[in-house]
Amino acid sequence: LDPANIFRSLALQVLRTLGDLPASLLAILEKICQDSTITEMEDVVHLLLESMKRVTSAVIVLDSLDEVNEDDRKFIFRNLKNMIMRATSPAIKVFVASREDTSYLTQLPNISPFKVHIGTNTVTGDIDSYVKHAIRDLLNRHELIIGDPALEDEIFEAL
Repeated sequence: LDPANIFRSLALQVLRTLGDLPASLLAILEKICQDSTITEMEDVVHLLLESMKRVTSAVIVLDSLDEVNEDDRKFIFRNLKNMIMRATSPAIKVFVASREDTSYLTQLPNISPFKVHIGTNTVTGDIDSYVKHAIRDLLNRHELIIGDPALEDEIFEAL
C-alpha cells in the first residue's frame, strides 16, 4: 500500500466522474504519465486537487490503513490534510476504517470526528453465522473431505 498509489487511485476515481477533461487536468496527467518516470507526490496531489475543484462534493474512504507502515500512514494523512485545506470543494467527507490508534485523524482540519469501536464481542455473532453457513454450504455441495453432517458442530468448534 504505497501512499502515491492511494492518491493516484483517489484522483482516478474523481477523474472518472468528470467526463471530458479540461486542458489543465490533461497537462497534469501528461506530466505524471510521461516516459514512465516516477510520479512526484506533489503532482498526484495537485491532480487530485484540480479534479476535486470540478465536483460539488466528495467522499474519501480509506480502509486497511493499519496495514500501512507508520511513516507512510503519517505521510498519507499529512497530504490528505494539505489537500483538504487547499480544496475548494465545500463537502469533502473522509471515512477511515482502521484497527490501530487513529488519534492522528483529529489533526485534519474542520472535521467532526466520529469514532466507532468495534470489538470482538460485536462481530463474533456475525463471524459465527458466516462460518456455520460456509460449513453447511460445503457439506451440501459435498466439498468437505469429512462429509459427515454429524461433525458439523465439531468442524465449527475447530475453526
